Amino acid sequence: MEKSFDPPLPIKTNLGYNHFESFLSSHFGAHANNAEVVLELSRGLADGSRNTGSPMLADNLGNFARVGREAPAALIADSLTFLSGNWRDNKSNKSMSNRIATDTEVSAAILTGLVLSGESGSARYSGGVENFPRFLENWSGKSLRIRGSMVALFESEVGTRAWGYGDVYSPPNRDWGFHLKFAEGYLPPGTPNTRRYRAVDFQLVDKATYEGHVERIKTYF
Repeated sequence: MEKSFDPPLPIKTNLGYNHFESFLSSHFGAHANNAEVVLELSRGLADGSRNTGSPMLADNLGNFARVGREAPAALIADSLTFLSGNWRDNKSNKSMSNRIATDTEVSAAILTGLVLSGESGSARYSGGVENFPRFLENWSGKSLRIRGSMVALFESEVGTRAWGYGDVYSPPNRDWGFHLKFAEGYLPPGTPNTRRYRAVDFQLVDKATYEGHVERIKTYF
């Protein structure tokens, strides 16, 4: 969590980050932004119920990836802050006791930057994976379910303050897991891919043979 504001400033002021009230995951979708992204989960990225699905299984396996249903989604940004459905902008500059979160569910891959441990001082901690998503509310006794994946691919260039919480937030019960549908090939658009090559047919050749093959290839063009 980046302690950028103490107390937090109104979330919609122009401070170099983007604010969303929800993110549609009823289709294969990805949002990519090189700024700090603040996501208000007023409708969530899944059905929002803790009685369906799990940190690894979709809310409804039979309807997954169908039109209007939960589908692979990705959130890609310099940094990412989750706000629960209880968030109210008019309380954003008040103390944490006025910013009480509610149980919230996210179904999305998360790819953002981070502030490295020691980057802002030898004794400073990055916050670790347990604080990889950023928060601005009192989540005590509330749960945040994240069904997806988390990737820290680079160092943040916008949200660069040291991690800390103080009067900024208290952490949720972390109900987090890897979305098993990703392993079945249901990947969000823009998912980074890697390729691996291996030798399946190899033969040592001398110079004359090599040059002969080159000349033969030239005749094809």
